[in-house]
Amino acid sequence: MTLFNKQLIFIFVYREQPMRIGSSMILISTISLLFILLSLIVDPRIVQPNFEDQSISKKFIEKEMISIALVTFISVTIPFFIFFSCFRYLNLDITNEIQFYVVFLTNFFMVSAIIENLKNLVGRLRPDFLERCIPIKGVCTGKLGRIKEGRKSFPSGHTGTSVAGFLFLCLFLNFYISTNTQRDTRSKIFKCTLICFILLIPTAIGLSRFYDNRHFISDVLSGALISILTSLFLFNFYGLKLIKTQTPETQIKNLD
Repeated sequence: MTLFNKQLIFIFVYREQPMRIGSSMILISTISLLFILLSLIVDPRIVQPNFEDQSISKKFIEKEMISIALVTFISVTIPFFIFFSCFRYLNLDITNEIQFYVVFLTNFFMVSAIIENLKNLVGRLRPDFLERCIPIKGVCTGKLGRIKEGRKSFPSGHTGTSVAGFLFLCLFLNFYISTNTQRDTRSKIFKCTLICFILLIPTAIGLSRFYDNRHFISDVLSGALISILTSLFLFNFYGLKLIKTQTPETQIKNLD
């Protein structure tokens, strides 16, 4: 096979896939961002509260255990640092590496778009709604912003965000460890232990939302489920293809 033919095959086989994935991610991210903006300007569905309902009579805790800003920060930076470190040991082209980061970030946009719009559509009252509402003669007299947030219980955004980051990381580590270590019992135990330890982070974040009286357990589980589905979809259909792709030098060599 001539060098010219090898180069042609390289161009169409190697470069085309990341470009297709990049275009798909830009499209998904753009649509997700538009829906996120929509969720910011649309008010949540108004559900008339039952002022005798004990399930929405929990104490309003002013200071949360962990803010959404901190959740987002650790859910992005910790996986990103581990990805970057692992990629230094993988024979991976820089184009594929960048595309993988784009897929990772797209996961956050997609999860956020789904969860924030579901909050508005469902309008479920938070466990601490009545303390936000401060009802007098059947009318809420509390702060409008606080009352509005009190109508966004389902599903949990904190949980969805944390699962989006750390589950994606676990899927990556499962592939990375499986392909870079011997497939013996010790390696499998190490991999399972590491993944279980990492998943304790989103679990703790989800439980904190329950103890802060911000969500019901069903809200937390629903936020996690949404994020699990989007993470599995984006990693298996896009991310995995990128980190499995060989480098240009290896591909051309294999054509001989």
